[in-house]
Amino acid sequence: MSKAFRCFGLGLVCTVLSLSIFVNAYKNDAPPGRDPASENCDPATFEPLRVFGLGVVMSTHYSPDGRRIAVGGPGVVFILDAASREIEQQFLGHAGWVWSVRWSPDGRYVASGGEDATARIWEAESGCLVHTLAWQSRRVMSVAWSPDSQYLADAGYGSLINVWEVKTGRRLQTIFNPALLNAVAWSPDGQYLASGSVDRIARVWEVATGDLVRELRGHGSGVTSVAWSPEGRTLASCGDSFDGTVKLWETQTWTLVRTMVHSPGGEASEVAWSRDGQYLASAGGVVKIWDPAKGRMMDSFPEGCSCGVRSVAWHPEGNRLALTGSRRLYIWAPEEGQQADIVRGHVGQITSVSWSPNGEYLASAGNTLYEDRSVRIWEAATGRSVLTFRPQETGTAGMQSVAWHPGGQLLAAVGEQVYIWEAKTGEIVQTLAFGGDKLAWSPDGRYLAAGGGQIPIWEAESGRRIWTLEGRQASWSPDSRYLAVASYYVESRLRIYEVKTGQLIREMFHLYIDYVAWSPNGRYLASTGNGFTQIWDAATGQVVRPMRQVVRGLIRSLDWSMDSRYLAAGVQAPDDSDPIIIWEAETGLPVRELRGHSSNITTVQWNPIGDSLASGTWDGAPRLWGCPP
Repeated sequence: MSKAFRCFGLGLVCTVLSLSIFVNAYKNDAPPGRDPASENCDPATFEPLRVFGLGVVMSTHYSPDGRRIAVGGPGVVFILDAASREIEQQFLGHAGWVWSVRWSPDGRYVASGGEDATARIWEAESGCLVHTLAWQSRRVMSVAWSPDSQYLADAGYGSLINVWEVKTGRRLQTIFNPALLNAVAWSPDGQYLASGSVDRIARVWEVATGDLVRELRGHGSGVTSVAWSPEGRTLASCGDSFDGTVKLWETQTWTLVRTMVHSPGGEASEVAWSRDGQYLASAGGVVKIWDPAKGRMMDSFPEGCSCGVRSVAWHPEGNRLALTGSRRLYIWAPEEGQQADIVRGHVGQITSVSWSPNGEYLASAGNTLYEDRSVRIWEAATGRSVLTFRPQETGTAGMQSVAWHPGGQLLAAVGEQVYIWEAKTGEIVQTLAFGGDKLAWSPDGRYLAAGGGQIPIWEAESGRRIWTLEGRQASWSPDSRYLAVASYYVESRLRIYEVKTGQLIREMFHLYIDYVAWSPNGRYLASTGNGFTQIWDAATGQVVRPMRQVVRGLIRSLDWSMDSRYLAAGVQAPDDSDPIIIWEAETGLPVRELRGHSSNITTVQWNPIGDSLASGTWDGAPRLWGCPP
């Protein structure tokens, strides 16, 4: 077995399928049964398998040969082909944002620093994780390679600079900085490290001894980035909010030779030299290119617009730059006057995910945040985006929920109103007047329910509203005869209605009930509210057992596995760890915590064949979890 295969295909290259093949693949007259192969897949062994789209990106860097781009995103490092700009690989392992990515000078490795207080070294060709370097107490803000690629330095938001030997993963040196760190950079001769910290000082350290060589003072706010010129004679630094300047320091005498104003009273977040040293780029809202010899601005992107650019990297040939900002990746070629906004998927909050009946495709809904407002369909096996739905009249609501019809031919989503698409063409076949969230088709496909204060129920074929119930969210019984409704905020009730008559059958009480999910075997209801999750007997209305709470926080989504053995929940934790918890229903004990998302989890849903779990969050990147191959 090859090393690349053992590392689970982190070099996925997507082939293009025709639309007709795509349609035939997910079209299904009835939900499939449980795949016998999934019997061997234990949720206790689930790992991150794939991210759909780029999501919100934070950092970027070109490979030394300029053929690939590394991009730091929500718990993942993406490798893009620089020519086609398609995602070639995904390096999964970080939990939370990836704040810094850097190729090694020899091109063999990619280093990353993340919110999870680790730096990681990846083999660029195979995507295999070589080392996890954990010696920081808080997020790793910056990573930097030695010129010979044998060593890596990381700077954490906990005042430590660590130097690691790449071959062994051994920590060789720890330098204690007097203040929280934002940046670290290695000198071209390999003798020094420069650092930038929140106390408004850039510092220079001797690598061999860890001794402080010089403090460079002059910024009016925290130093966000430091960068050595290619020949090592100049060090550039830039300042945080209310400073907004780029300063150049001569490294023989450590004197300040030039100050350039990137953003008056604003922020400069990163500086980067072109490989020949003739130009310096600064990022912070916009990107500006400077002639460092004269201190003159040569160009800016985007001109006259504050687009939140925070990271910048030069192509080795010096003719283009990669930028991250406004939650997107941009490629800018100043001399050609060209710019490209690379959007691979959602750029805002994911509100909902829904599987096709055969489990081969995943639909996701994007909220209004950052002008997303789209529904996208992804091929689960490859992560490839297949179709995008974006009605023109979504208004300010965005898409709050998406639900795949049990037959596979239709897809429903709700924003300003409810839209029902024909999945094979993307054509809107019906709209329903309701602006809410939490859509749910009845298992027999005859009815559609929504949530958000009121629970309207429509007859799918005619679009006629047959009932309107009070509540926050609803879940169907497997036989489609009953609807369980979670109360709205503080009412603290769980109700079961007969759909045919609209009659209230049963009412259960508990301190806050925000979400409810009916088990596929029909025997149980799971509810959550105020951080507590429990299972009820659907026939008697009695509590069967509470789920053991291993992480405190609000739960925004619940879903049962298809065999009713497991319950998954997305947790909005006070410490921003935001895990997915998987419980064994019979015991109420947790069997797995899944960490990797960078912000609040809004939705979880089991694959219909039971061997994987999809999730969505505010970071814009739906994620697939499952058993390692």
